[in-house]
Amino acid sequence: MDRNVVRMWYRTSLHNGSGSGALVAAFELSSEDKNANQPYLSVFEKSNTTLDQAKIFTGKNLALSLSVSEVRELINPNYPDYRLNICWYRKTVTIGDQIIPDERPGAAGHCGIIGLLRPPNLSRTLWKWFRVRLADIAFSNNPITVL
Repeated sequence: MDRNVVRMWYRTSLHNGSGSGALVAAFELSSEDKNANQPYLSVFEKSNTTLDQAKIFTGKNLALSLSVSEVRELINPNYPDYRLNICWYRKTVTIGDQIIPDERPGAAGHCGIIGLLRPPNLSRTLWKWFRVRLADIAFSNNPITVL
């Protein structure tokens, strides 16, 4: 059984462009993502986290669905030795100066896409291929607005 993950993004991004190109920014690593011990892009596994729960966690209202197998099968023609993967990452919350496990409903579905951080000395333009393909997949899976 293939699992599906959802990346939450901003619904307004679809008004800024047409097609999948409007979604490429959804697959950029934030500064926080880049600084994690293992840099990853936050996603939620759909059988463990509802879209409403994912919206609560992220504050974003557009669900971009990706098949785990499709993500893992992507091969960048410019860098065929580099691959993406999706791994479980325990969702945490910061309370004061402590980082603790997030026990809210849906937190168990938190995952991350690893491999999106561009290795040093590789072309930014050619590395963007991964984000463009993820946006294409998400767009073909019909993004869902979460009200």
